[in-house]
Amino acid sequence: MKASKRYILTFSLFSAGYIALGLLLLLAPDQSRQFLSIALGIAAIVAGIARIAWHFAKDDLSRAFHNDIPGGVLLVLAGIYLIARAEVLWDWLPVILGFAVVFDSMVKLQHAFDLKRTGFAHWWAVLALALATAVLGLLLVLGIFGKNILLYY
Repeated sequence: MKASKRYILTFSLFSAGYIALGLLLLLAPDQSRQFLSIALGIAAIVAGIARIAWHFAKDDLSRAFHNDIPGGVLLVLAGIYLIARAEVLWDWLPVILGFAVVFDSMVKLQHAFDLKRTGFAHWWAVLALALATAVLGLLLVLGIFGKNILLYY
């Protein structure tokens, strides 16, 4: 199978999964929130255990100073907390994602100015989109849309 066909298949499968997840979130928001919190908690626990195990799997100094043990313990604790207190994730998720969107917008803002400097004709489009997403990120941080915006998004 050619690489382009594999990419198309992969993106199609991811798209179908995102559509299914979106429908699940829209049709059963409370159950979906609980399920996603538990799934993220389990994933964090597994990742934490793997990180701790990875530290002990190497005998040389290649893993030195990577903070695998404290990072792994932190992931395990975060996973346990997510499973025990699933509602907390949904209270803070819009704020965290809002900051991530604002940060990404600032990166795109810098890219727009770099494109202008290199003479790219449509640098202003990147600038406009960066500013628009920065505003939307700030609105997420401020909670203007309410708590369920991520489920609808």
